[in-house]
Amino acid sequence: MAVGGGARVTLVLGIDPGRASGWALVTHDEELRGCGTVVTAKERVAVVESALVIEPKIVVYAEKWTAGGWRSASSMMGLAAKWGAWEHAMEVEGIPARRVLRVYSQTWRAAILGGKQRSTEAWKATALSFCRLKWPGGEWMSDDAAEAACITLYGVRAERLRRKR
Repeated sequence: MAVGGGARVTLVLGIDPGRASGWALVTHDEELRGCGTVVTAKERVAVVESALVIEPKIVVYAEKWTAGGWRSASSMMGLAAKWGAWEHAMEVEGIPARRVLRVYSQTWRAAILGGKQRSTEAWKATALSFCRLKWPGGEWMSDDAAEAACITLYGVRAERLRRKR
């Protein structure tokens, strides 16, 4: 996968930021290497450290949002704070900003899950079903981790396309 100067990257870390943040690691050939849910800053740093052990030139794709549709400013501030915790973990571990990309939820959902607009709960259920079909044995996967895996898969495919250019 191409990033920046065209270096090949073999692993993408996907993040679904939130109080309970989903994360997933997917290889360039769409193998799920790990996923889970974290709630503390220490756990976020541990995820980033573990990913870097597997692939030092990791690329990160994370969900991005707009204020449209949110019920309150406090929801947006909470999401932003948790994203800040991920940014801190990546900075501490030396991941350069050029290898961190954000994608709107509408974009990755349309590309990976397809279909029409749904409620957040319905999207989470769809992501979980999709991941259980794509990666059998994932009965233990949370809906937050499933969304992160879908974001990661979006990133893997986007990087594949960028490399072809």
